[in-house]
Amino acid sequence: MPGFLYFVDGATRPLSLEQLQAAGLGHAFETRPAQVVANKGPSGAPGVVIAGRGVETAALGYYPQRQRWAGCGLGASVGLDNSLPLPGPGDLLRPSPLRGHEVTLGDGNAWLIPVARATVDALEDALPYYCALPCASQLEEGEWVPGEVFPEYEELWGLALKWWDAIAGAVLDADSGSAMFDFGDMHSAAVKALAASYFIGAHEAALLRLLSGPHCRLILDALVDMPVVTRWLEKKDGAQGGSSSAPGRSDGFPTTTPASPT
Repeated sequence: MPGFLYFVDGATRPLSLEQLQAAGLGHAFETRPAQVVANKGPSGAPGVVIAGRGVETAALGYYPQRQRWAGCGLGASVGLDNSLPLPGPGDLLRPSPLRGHEVTLGDGNAWLIPVARATVDALEDALPYYCALPCASQLEEGEWVPGEVFPEYEELWGLALKWWDAIAGAVLDADSGSAMFDFGDMHSAAVKALAASYFIGAHEAALLRLLSGPHCRLILDALVDMPVVTRWLEKKDGAQGGSSSAPGRSDGFPTTTPASPT
């Protein structure tokens, strides 16, 4: 099965998960991977070759004649074996992905994007939402209620809220994206959304040629449950004979209120 290779310069023995995290590769592993020491790597320095998700370990090593590599900072590199197909979503999927929407990216494959800000399509004139990311339940007056999002998902939740504020606040620019997200911001946010479901980071996404500006907007729209919002607006538009804008708004997005998870 195809997957990514990694190389960390200067390492003389297999690395722990903490050391891999320090090298900027924490997104690629949940357990300690197979590794071999090599006397030369992509930069010419010795180090450790590491098997990413799905990589066969029998012939693990640095073989520049059949591999291509890209530096990814902190003395680390990411690579692919040219003799194998490019890894796809089925090769890189995490064991327990969150529910979400599939988005077709630059490689032509459908990738699962988690829903963070989920919509409740149940009311005629309002569109309540809730946090669909894992949250710690807490007791309030003896009753269990949803609490704060778990720390590992806080950044993703914040990005979802920021993207919703951008599009629902009618600050979306058709050419460059939201005024709250420049080109780099959109790509960084899109990679974080992808990494919630897959063993992938920015350099892996670049090697696979997954992203463009429009692809990033599709990913972030999925993060805020926009397919459900769009269906709601279309239904409302039909019921009102062609006008789906909420009172006092010109962007078509209704005023929203939070709801508890169902």
